[in-house]
Amino acid sequence: MTEEELYKKVIEKFGVDPQLGIAIEESAERIQAINKYFRIMARPHTEAEEEAAMEKIIEETVDSDITSEQTKIIFPYPASWARWRKIKLDRLKEELTNERT
Repeated sequence: MTEEELYKKVIEKFGVDPQLGIAIEESAERIQAINKYFRIMARPHTEAEEEAAMEKIIEETVDSDITSEQTKIIFPYPASWARWRKIKLDRLKEELTNERT
């Protein structure tokens, strides 16, 4: 089973609204993990604490990525996804060239 097939089966089994709710939850957990990393790095910390915080960011980013892929299936408008991706990447490139030193 491909990832896309898996995502479609999950959406079919649990429904669109619950999966979008999980996407919100996973995004919030990612934010929380990044904030915790900042808090840990802002104080004296052990290598183990830093590693655990980084692992949590990675875990929550993967969860967020998975729900983002499900969102693309729920809203199947590839031209819009591609257009917005290009706009956002172009904006990043522009920020690099307009960076103030």
